[in-house]
Amino acid sequence: MAAWMESIRVRYPDPRMTPEVLTLIAGDVLGDIMHCRRVSSFPLKNGDAPAFAMTVWRSPNT
Repeated sequence: MAAWMESIRVRYPDPRMTPEVLTLIAGDVLGDIMHCRRVSSFPLKNGDAPAFAMTVWRSPNT
């Protein structure tokens, strides 16, 4: 996590990037990582698909 925060600090140099702001950013990044792990851990079967089907609508004027 420290390496990620350092890369953010180096990539986006800004005087407003105080230690307090970096702490908030670290919390957001950690939350995103935890969310991704939670979603990735949900087992899916091979036949699982989205619950919607996209269809193309054509205007009668074309």
